[in-house]
Amino acid sequence: MTRPAAADESRRFADAKAWADSVNALFQSQLKAFVSGLDQLPVPMEQDRRAGAVAFLAAFATETISASSRRLLDTVLNSLEEDRAYSSDDWFKLPYLHAAAFHLHGGMGINIAIRNIACGSSNLRQGFFAPIGLVAHKLDLRRTDFLEAMRQGLEMQFFYMDAGICLLLSSAMPRMEKVAILESWRPLCPPGSLTREEVETALSGRAIRNRLIFSEYSEIAMHIAAHALSSPGRSARMTEAGPRLPFGTPEDFAGQVRRHPLFSSWIALNK
Repeated sequence: MTRPAAADESRRFADAKAWADSVNALFQSQLKAFVSGLDQLPVPMEQDRRAGAVAFLAAFATETISASSRRLLDTVLNSLEEDRAYSSDDWFKLPYLHAAAFHLHGGMGINIAIRNIACGSSNLRQGFFAPIGLVAHKLDLRRTDFLEAMRQGLEMQFFYMDAGICLLLSSAMPRMEKVAILESWRPLCPPGSLTREEVETALSGRAIRNRLIFSEYSEIAMHIAAHALSSPGRSARMTEAGPRLPFGTPEDFAGQVRRHPLFSSWIALNK
């Protein structure tokens, strides 16, 4: 016997509410775990995974993030940014949280990471590209800080600058503007270098390898899955098709992740 429509809609709403509760519980637990681990030395990889999980949920389940979760993120960021130790010495630990803030209320703390993609430490540089990637597709990267940092990094032949090329390809810019920037980068890259090869491949219209950022996103996705599966009592049931729900759904989250231009091992110029 078919259930009445009202009962089906009630079940869909309950499933979506359970999903929203799960997302916010994970968001808050990962953010609190990140804060608890801030003073660990050396900084464990788990810290990046925790902050990355917060940013992923904010980026791909934005409408599901509750007011209390948003307030918690704002409280954490305000506290850390006002702390002299973090503002002067440990600022490099926050790019994923800044990416989360960008998606939740337009915060632009991610600009700090953008300005520093050519900093002298390869360990720090490595940690900036993936957080920036979570917002790059919504940014116009014809901006002085990004272009100057890329120019410097390419001229100095720094490691990981190929990830900056991937950021450009994913950004919210017209194709011809991206081509013009790639053309300006070509003479900065020594013949035979990885960056020269990537620039020329991108200009030809073929896809280039998205090594660093895709690897990082894959690790974060596995981290989220592991923690979601280890939390008892949370519903993972997919909601059935029907009118739009106020919380978002697991399908929405999965679709947003799949459609992100940098959640792929290859990326090319847009048509």
